[in-house]
Amino acid sequence: MNLCTKPFIFDSDFESGNLDMVVQTKPRDFELYMRVDTNSRGHHQWFYFSVQNQNNIGNVNFAILNFTKSHSLYH
Repeated sequence: MNLCTKPFIFDSDFESGNLDMVVQTKPRDFELYMRVDTNSRGHHQWFYFSVQNQNNIGNVNFAILNFTKSHSLYH
């Protein structure tokens, strides 16, 4: 899946890529949603995607919002 949120290009169209949706909330802030982990009971425990940008705009914030396995999440 290729998602374009100008000037960023998000990609997960490769083996094990699991990015489902991207919502840009501010110029440098993104909310990311991952696909459900394969062979699980609906858990979201990992992420694998790429992001490209043609401009050097500084720090960018990604918030992954739909992780559901609370005892083993990143903080």
